[in-house]
Parts: sequence; C-alpha cells; structure tokens
Amino acid sequence: MKWICMYPNGDLYPCGKGCPAEFRMCNINDISSISQAFRTPGFSKILEASVARREKCRNCEIYDYCQGGCAVDAYYQSGAENPGGDSCRIYKAVFTHVKQEVDAIISEKKDLSAFNPMVREAVLRKLVNPMSGGPQERFSGA
Repeated sequence: MKWICMYPNGDLYPCGKGCPAEFRMCNINDISSISQAFRTPGFSKILEASVARREKCRNCEIYDYCQGGCAVDAYYQSGAENPGGDSCRIYKAVFTHVKQEVDAIISEKKDLSAFNPMVREAVLRKLVNPMSGGPQERFSGA
C-alpha cells in the first residue's frame, strides 16, 4: 500500500479514494505512532485482500505494470481480493495500445524529436537499457 489519507475527523484510511468503513485504520487521536495505524484490523483486511488479488493476477501480461491494480477499485467492482472489473479491462486496453505504439516507434526507428519529452526519454531508455526478462518480454500485447 502506497497511500494514507486522513479524513477531516482524524480517521486514517489506506487510500483517499472513498474507502469503505471496514478499511478504516484508526483515528489519529487514538495513536501515539503512525506505525500503530498499520497494525489495525482495517489495514490488515485491505492488505490481505490485496495480497490475494495480486496472487491471482500474477500471470497476467500487464501485472508488472499494474501490480494487481487499485484495491478500492477492485473492492467496488469485483471484491478487493478479486481481479477483473472495469479498471482491469481498461488498464489492459491502455497498456496494449501503448505497447503497440512504443514497439512501432522503436522498430520503425521514427524521429523522436517531435514527441513529448517524457515519451521520448522513456523510449530512449528502453533502447539503451532494455529490461531483459522484464515486463516487455512478458507482455504479449494481445
């Protein structure tokens, strides 16, 4: 989990994306150290569900990019411990399209000067130091 959110009343949640009450970690006024928030039933519940979902996603061609997606999106779409749902379908479509475009840019040796500087830098990094055995090789684009 990479995020923490404090609501106006002091309640801590593992995400600011409209977490359900069952993922409430604690109230900031009830702890003396932030580490205590990560040893609560609410955090344990979302963490365990995320681990279970990621295990189910592990063989997906875009897993290296999305790492099982957002726990809150999964919760509302298919259950926090289950992959799938709209977010999953959208991520797959977007990553497939982006990969096809980047592969075409690389294979056709297109002039990168007109590209967005961030895109240009990412493509050049891949050309200079491709990750052998990494996401590019696992990702089929299908």
